[in-house]
Amino acid sequence: MDQIKLSKICHERMQGWVEELVEANCTPVLLVGAGQGAARGQIHIFAPGDIADHALVMIIQMAALELKRRGLWERASQVFSEIQPIKEV
Repeated sequence: MDQIKLSKICHERMQGWVEELVEANCTPVLLVGAGQGAARGQIHIFAPGDIADHALVMIIQMAALELKRRGLWERASQVFSEIQPIKEV
């Protein structure tokens, strides 16, 4: 995928997410990017530099609880063989 097409897709998605974030009264703390073209299959995780490691882990745990709430945890957890089961709060 060329840089111009990729940039357009990123901008369109980001703008949609900005609107959803504002409507939900929240700010972004984690971004997962999926590689395209030669980088296909690579996953990149981005977070603001001022987020502490422990806070990032808590955010990922909370995201896993959301997957569980949506009925998706069993499928998603199959790829996380090293992760301990998440306990609901």
